[in-house]
Amino acid sequence: MSGNPKRPTGDRVLRNRLSRRTVLKAAGAATAFCATGIVGKSYRRALAQESVKDQILQIPGSGKGAPTDADMERVGELTLRSQNKDKFKGQTVRFQGLSNANAHVNVFRPLSRAWEEHTGATVEWIEVTQADSYPKMSQALASNTVAFDVLEGSATWEGELLAGGHCVPMPDSVRNDPGYAFEDIVPYLQGPTRTWDGVMYGASIDGDMHHFNYRKDVFSDARLAEDWKNSGGEGNWGPPKTWQDVQKYSLFMKGKDFEGEKLYGILDPLARGGGVSNWFFMSRASAYAKHPDDPAFFFDPTDMTPKINSPAFVRALQDMIDAAAVAPPDQKSADLLKTLGDFLAGTGTMAHWWADIGSNVYASDTSVVQDKVGFSILPGSPDVYNWQTKQWDTVTAGQEAAPGATAGFNYAPYLAFLGWGLYVMKASETNNASEAAWDLVNHLTGKDISLWMMIYPSGMNPWRLSHFDPADWMIAGYPEAYAKEYLDSIMNSYNHPNRVVDLRIPGAGQYWIAAEEAWTRAIAGGIDPQAALDEAAAKWNELTDQLGRENQLKLYQASLG
Repeated sequence: MSGNPKRPTGDRVLRNRLSRRTVLKAAGAATAFCATGIVGKSYRRALAQESVKDQILQIPGSGKGAPTDADMERVGELTLRSQNKDKFKGQTVRFQGLSNANAHVNVFRPLSRAWEEHTGATVEWIEVTQADSYPKMSQALASNTVAFDVLEGSATWEGELLAGGHCVPMPDSVRNDPGYAFEDIVPYLQGPTRTWDGVMYGASIDGDMHHFNYRKDVFSDARLAEDWKNSGGEGNWGPPKTWQDVQKYSLFMKGKDFEGEKLYGILDPLARGGGVSNWFFMSRASAYAKHPDDPAFFFDPTDMTPKINSPAFVRALQDMIDAAAVAPPDQKSADLLKTLGDFLAGTGTMAHWWADIGSNVYASDTSVVQDKVGFSILPGSPDVYNWQTKQWDTVTAGQEAAPGATAGFNYAPYLAFLGWGLYVMKASETNNASEAAWDLVNHLTGKDISLWMMIYPSGMNPWRLSHFDPADWMIAGYPEAYAKEYLDSIMNSYNHPNRVVDLRIPGAGQYWIAAEEAWTRAIAGGIDPQAALDEAAAKWNELTDQLGRENQLKLYQASLG
């Protein structure tokens, strides 16, 4: 995409859209952004016609396909709140972020052009691939060669980023900014995520969990229901409630067609990708391994013994191997982006993924599955492994199920990755760019601009309470029932009492890479699942000892709350 920066609108447009929810710190909102501004045509039009939020949700609008570069520039112009007119002239802010097609940096860049024109600063975009994002960050920190002022990074990296003292704390001017609206952020991203030792560092731009996406048209099809019954299938044909259902359905679909296309079941990302595919392995294992009476999922909280080679994780890996045998022929080499693209293109009927699938169904030019997709929290299991007794516990149906769950099964939604955040590095102070960097971060993480990035695919998922109003999604063309089901599955994952909060200790990325290297060997057939995960556990123990077992244990215990 390309395009020239447009003239930015004034900061004062914000006054028409403050305090939409009572959770906002709205005191003084009208005066906070009125002192400075550029009064232009778009500013007057915003005041005369409708709120900024309502305007941007119609860009590009229902049925118009993916936003263009010019569309995104317009959104960045309308949502501009910076009071620093020409203050950063001649300064360069170095921003390292993901280069994923039509997402991340490719969205931030046009959204930031009005900010550049308004402040006089220039943003140098340093693009990295998903697979390289953690290794390049980690290498820069370890070698003291940080050459970026703003990092788009995961909260799972905060053990290195924040504990190592590499970042600048969030200024009060950002945290208390009504347009930033800190109290509008979902609770798990207010802290301890984005903080260290009680100090706020990162600014969320994303909220993450894995939920379940499935083809409603397939699981409501009468012919398939009859075939399922005649084949001796257990229970009624319908959306899966458990991973056991997922496995049975995937095997059942082998060799079948649906509406003239080959039918496939679950799509697991199985390719090595710098640890990225390991998040999908963890979501496969969560219902088997996260016991509701045990807060720990990854390690034994008494001595840091890895749990990854327990029977629960071995079962999950065997499930993935069995499902790969009946998946599309190239599934073993499929990374997360190929899996996303395949599901939107109509290949596969089930996918455990971040919330990007749901936001792309109606807004992506590549989607052919409009009106065909449903959502739930991750599937459960009728039994769960008990780390203490080393036995499988059967779940009873007597206890009331949490929202989005079914009684009689163990559910453990996985808050995979904990969302992308923007972190201002200590290196920005040497570059004389820390104030400009925080001003840019504030622009990109504001309440209105973030809502637009949720509804139109950007690589970001809902992370503010105000992102969960189906009425806003309907403006952009999402059906009301669809939007509600999609948003409920996300919020029910965030709030589930047995949720798995992702690993957030030093070396998290190294643990992920070691695990992925081991279990992908089993996927390829070079080693059996137990041996592969024994190998992963040994690598995890080595890493823990290298990083300091006592300190890792202390930090892991603290992360459990």
